[in-house]
Amino acid sequence: KEDYERVSNEITADLRENVLQHIMVRRTRQDISKNYSKDLQRNNMEFPKVNKPQPIYYEFDEKLDKIFDESLDVISKQLTFARYMPLSEQYSKNPLNNQSQKNMVGFIKVLFMKRLESGIAAFKKTINTAVTIHQQIVKTFKEKKVFYTSKSYIKKIYELMENDDLDAIEEMINEGKEIKAYAKSEFKPAFIRDIKHDLELLKYVQDLWEDIIEYPKNEKLIELLKTDEFKDKKVILFTEFVDT
Repeated sequence: KEDYERVSNEITADLRENVLQHIMVRRTRQDISKNYSKDLQRNNMEFPKVNKPQPIYYEFDEKLDKIFDESLDVISKQLTFARYMPLSEQYSKNPLNNQSQKNMVGFIKVLFMKRLESGIAAFKKTINTAVTIHQQIVKTFKEKKVFYTSKSYIKKIYELMENDDLDAIEEMINEGKEIKAYAKSEFKPAFIRDIKHDLELLKYVQDLWEDIIEYPKNEKLIELLKTDEFKDKKVILFTEFVDT
């Protein structure tokens, strides 16, 4: 391992110094400070010193702590996420893009967790939407004997993933754009079984959060903004999700 890391670092340094610096312009603060320090001094310029981020902690009460842990357990261990890999070997008699659909499940699982951690509004919206869509799938499968899905949107979703545009990804998945109808006969029995299984779990999580209105993360933020350090000042908030 040590030899590998040493050689890897040597190759990386060699590429950076003898190749990349001749064909690529890097303008990070570190690169400018290192490579253009004389220019900075000559123009009497410097980067402002930025303080290290200060973590702010918030706590759940016993009830909310239990709800959070149960929700996390459902997402990480109990849901099958069948809806997101209908054309995989596990569910389709004529599977397509098996690995890409498994990758999709991994991404969706992370998305659920990110929404849960981001805030109560974002997570509730995701769960409510998921329940509605799963109910519609069960109804359509029963009445019309078809399931609507898309193969082409996976490529677009990966493009959005590269830009961390999580809201756009979720919107595309929920809207089900570029869909095609697949007959019930094209799926294995496990597919609708797992869809129903996930629906029950999602409804369970939905019920867990239904009466939760106050969220300590929100309360901690408001408390922080009322302190002398931030009171009557302009503040920029960064968040991953529009709903948050």
